[in-house]
Amino acid sequence: LVDVVQRLWDQIELIIRKTYGEEAWDNAIFLFLGDYVDRGTNPRGMLDWLIEKKAHKRPQQIQIHLSGNHDHALAAFSGLLTPPPGGFRTVFSAFESPRDWEQIWDGGSPEANSKMHLQGRRYGGINSVYENESTFKSYGVPLHDRDGIVNALPEEHKEFLRNLSFATILHSPQGYLIAVHAGLLHTQPVVQQLMSLLAKDNEPGRIDQLSGRYEVTATPKELCREDILLVSGHHGKVESSLPFRLIIDSSGGRENQPITSFILPPSSHINNHQPPISSADPDSQLKKGMISVSAQ
Repeated sequence: LVDVVQRLWDQIELIIRKTYGEEAWDNAIFLFLGDYVDRGTNPRGMLDWLIEKKAHKRPQQIQIHLSGNHDHALAAFSGLLTPPPGGFRTVFSAFESPRDWEQIWDGGSPEANSKMHLQGRRYGGINSVYENESTFKSYGVPLHDRDGIVNALPEEHKEFLRNLSFATILHSPQGYLIAVHAGLLHTQPVVQQLMSLLAKDNEPGRIDQLSGRYEVTATPKELCREDILLVSGHHGKVESSLPFRLIIDSSGGRENQPITSFILPPSSHINNHQPPISSADPDSQLKKGMISVSAQ
């Protein structure tokens, strides 16, 4: 997976530099939508790649890494989350409850369990919904081994997971781009949700904006404006036909599925299943349709 992402990065660099110029590349903003772990066979290598890219970026480039629900759960299991003032919840609500086949992690005492976010307990449990075998294996740790994963995570990986954002808001002459891993609820005020996400509030036992499905797919009415675009991943599809909404997750964590990136503006998307661009003449291949270009 790391090789696949590197090739896609090379394609993005080539398109931006050849089509929009060196200044555009030097000042580009890169937004990563989350779920860096539990994907592919080498999640550890994926974190190494992301950390290395940020360490060697151009001085004016900006790289923003959002937390996915998988990243959040690993951070929770590893003790990397900041507890809310009242402590983590210890009881699942009806909507937060694990699946019937899951056996959540038990720290051996109520005190130990109260120190871990509920999604961390799901992450470390037997038959976890997070399907995280590849992550434990990439760190050389037996599945469900909390002490093992805590000790195996390099400090720079812990710091990366700690610093992931729950949401971001970007402003440009075209308007605002709001990004969050899964989306925003249409049943709660948007400002209230964004304030909680930007503060990285871990009080909920399940953060719907990171883990939700149908309830966060649509665009909240408050954001149905020409100058706002809501962007997320998570849903296992690429969807650009929804009003004021862009969903980018063509692989959904499945092997042999493409990984997609959008270049905004304009709304161009490429994925690793498309033929590579010739460095000699990228524009001619764009005209031939070898790079997919779609409208928002």
